[in-house]
Amino acid sequence: MRTLAHIGRKVGVARYGGNRQWAVIVYDGVPYTLGHCILSSMCICSTCYESLPGGSACDKHKATKHPNEEVSFDLEFNWVLLQPSLRHVEMNMVMELGWDLSCKTLAFTMNFRSDTALNCAQKSD
Repeated sequence: MRTLAHIGRKVGVARYGGNRQWAVIVYDGVPYTLGHCILSSMCICSTCYESLPGGSACDKHKATKHPNEEVSFDLEFNWVLLQPSLRHVEMNMVMELGWDLSCKTLAFTMNFRSDTALNCAQKSD
């Protein structure tokens, strides 16, 4: 979360004092999945600009910090256009085609060296 906010400040997103309305961020693999979860859950209070994990945290924040005020919450990172990197797309395509010599070579190139690691790579989706 701090990483996304840091990127937002560095590229000059309006929420952090700049003039850009959005930014493309390219992630690969697990960071892409985690980034997607963060983008869809983190919210920000429209009154005090406190960052919250969403859901019941927003309700609790409103009840404790702004009990008699009209408060709304926006997605904190609604300025992010999250895009999977080419390797993420390539790996998904490779797994759909099945495990053959080229897939095993690719996994080996990505440092899946032991038989256990190669089996794990083969079973991943």
